[in-house]
Amino acid sequence: MALLFVLWLMTILCVVAMEMKFASHLHMQVTAALGQETKTLFYARAGVERAIADMVLEKNAITMPLEQREIDEADYRDVPVGDGTYTLYAGMDVDGQHRYGLRDECAKINVSTTDPAVLAKIPGLSESLAADIAALRQHEPIQDLGDLLKLENVTLFTLYGEDQNRNGILDPNEDDGDRSWPSDNADGHLDSGLSAYLTVWSAIHEVSLDNKARIKLNKAGADEITKAIKDINQQQADSIVAYRDKKKFGSIAELLDVELVEKVEQKGQPARKGSPKQSKPETDKEDKNKEQNASEDLSRGGSKKGEAAPGKNQGNQTTRSTGVKAFDTAAFKRVADFVTIADEDVTRGLVNINTASEEVLACLPGIDEGLARRIVSERDGMKDHYKSVADLLDVNGMTTELFKGLCMRITARSDVFEARSFGALEGSKSYRCVSAILDRTEDEFHIRAWKEIE
Repeated sequence: MALLFVLWLMTILCVVAMEMKFASHLHMQVTAALGQETKTLFYARAGVERAIADMVLEKNAITMPLEQREIDEADYRDVPVGDGTYTLYAGMDVDGQHRYGLRDECAKINVSTTDPAVLAKIPGLSESLAADIAALRQHEPIQDLGDLLKLENVTLFTLYGEDQNRNGILDPNEDDGDRSWPSDNADGHLDSGLSAYLTVWSAIHEVSLDNKARIKLNKAGADEITKAIKDINQQQADSIVAYRDKKKFGSIAELLDVELVEKVEQKGQPARKGSPKQSKPETDKEDKNKEQNASEDLSRGGSKKGEAAPGKNQGNQTTRSTGVKAFDTAAFKRVADFVTIADEDVTRGLVNINTASEEVLACLPGIDEGLARRIVSERDGMKDHYKSVADLLDVNGMTTELFKGLCMRITARSDVFEARSFGALEGSKSYRCVSAILDRTEDEFHIRAWKEIE
């Protein structure tokens, strides 16, 4: 009996020992997994830090904007860090090619600022939904795309499509039909729903390509204009001010409507009825007193009678139109990047003609699918892409009148980007993703949004 008891006791102890060993092994595996996950997360963060460094350096140097550069994959793909790597992934283009680097927020349409008529042209977004969005933002600001889920007709699938984890890559479960969640069409392309076309972050700092503040057409004086822009002479600057005195600039394209003015002497005013035609002759004493007063005025910085005080309008000149345009298309293209109609230093909601897709461009007023296709084709054939919005005037089918209605909605550069960084360990299939919205529109750099994705 005692022997049987000992055998049972030994069996129980063996089972307990095995369970403890298994638990210990499992704990070690979990700890190792957590350690790997932490590593991959920090490697992903390293990729975001790299993106921030690139944006800051580009802002402080006179270089081609980030969104216009030819990207070397080695700079952003599988970059070594520790015992792993990070990759800044920018999505897949229409040809199925993977792109690396930063994603331009101005390549999308800003749901917070854009007219409902433009929103209604976005694939998958109806006129009724556009009206609902406009009504929503009247009551509260839209600070994240997820705010659209407050609307009755917007679901997770409406907003994010197949990309339910919002990491921006085509995961295996997003390309297998109905075999696993989420449901997808297994076509090898990631359908990101409305999020592929919408943003809340697009913005630009009103500076030219050489990183100098743009001249505000509705505020700047003629001397300020000529001093800042070498390709505008004094007569053109005077003409800009004369045009603005009659009508505020609604877009920079209105420079094409400005007519040159010339200064002419004002004729003397006719004598009023009943007033004496000739004043009483002055005495020698009066002449002497006036000369003395004039001398005193000059010593105080004043002026003699009939002369303008320094820096003042003499009042004996006016301007008249010559009937000649101040800027032809070539002259306008030379100065377009240096001027703005914005009163503030930051403008939100513009669409970048250098990064927007055909589908996004076709949503803008006056642009159909054919013109959108030509805009993209032209920029793809350029070495440096469009240097300013005025370059669109060279695109076949772009008229001056169409451009005038379009140019206040577009830009040729951006200052807000998304960095979507993936951290991975060598020899491991696990990864972590960090998505950050990076904003350099102000002197101080800002991270507007941060998401850590499993």
